[in-house]
Amino acid sequence: MSDVNKMAVVNAIRKICPWIDNTPESGRKLTKEEYERVHYLLISKGFSKKIKKLNQILFDYLSEIGCLDSTSNVVSTVSKLKRPPARILEGDIPRFHSIDSLDMVFNKKLESCRRVGSVELCGLILYSAIRNGALCS
Repeated sequence: MSDVNKMAVVNAIRKICPWIDNTPESGRKLTKEEYERVHYLLISKGFSKKIKKLNQILFDYLSEIGCLDSTSNVVSTVSKLKRPPARILEGDIPRFHSIDSLDMVFNKKLESCRRVGSVELCGLILYSAIRNGALCS
């Protein structure tokens, strides 16, 4: 464990939970919301590439000072999900021509978007969101 990383974790905890230094007297435990705020503070300070390691340091430190509640699941994990590629079936191939023609219309309208009405502009934005997967669940 790097001392720099541990100091970053301790400073983040103290900023979010100023009561942390008085833990033995108060007996207070860290809440899930406080844990998440510490987590996001570390990310905002530029530690996103080391967040897995910092989470372990955070967990160890909180356990060591006795303010981690073992009866509730305070510690959450972050994972990145990969979206599988779309299946292409043989019957879908003729539809690609329709998509290509819609893309060409979209690109032409996009080039002249300053002269496009507000309804058409909303349509361009909606088509772009659909086409680029922004509306997927």
